[in-house]
Amino acid sequence: WKFRVLDVNTSIQNVNGPVITEVYPNPVSSLLTITLERTKGTLQVDLMDALGRIAMPIYHGTMPADGRLFVDVSQLAEGPYLLSVRTAQGRSAVRVVKR
Repeated sequence: WKFRVLDVNTSIQNVNGPVITEVYPNPVSSLLTITLERTKGTLQVDLMDALGRIAMPIYHGTMPADGRLFVDVSQLAEGPYLLSVRTAQGRSAVRVVKR
C-alpha cells in the first residue's frame, strides 16, 4: 500500500511534516512495517485509539538508518487505530486497522 499523507483534521496534504511512505500490511494482525521519508531531528511515533489516546507508544528518537520501523501489534485489540508521526516540522497520520 502507498499512502498520500493528509492532515487528519483538514484532509490537506501536509508538506512540512514527516512523510509516511508505506504502512503494511494494512489490515495487520501481528507485525506492522512503517517506512518513513528521511527527516532530521527526533521523531515520535504512536498508535492512537479511536478516542485519541496513545494505545501503543512505538518509537521516540532519531530517524532509523533505513527509515523503517517494525512493530508487533499482536497484543492490541482489533479495531481502527491512527498511526501518528510527529517531528519539529509537523505531524502526519495514517489509519491502520488491527484484525
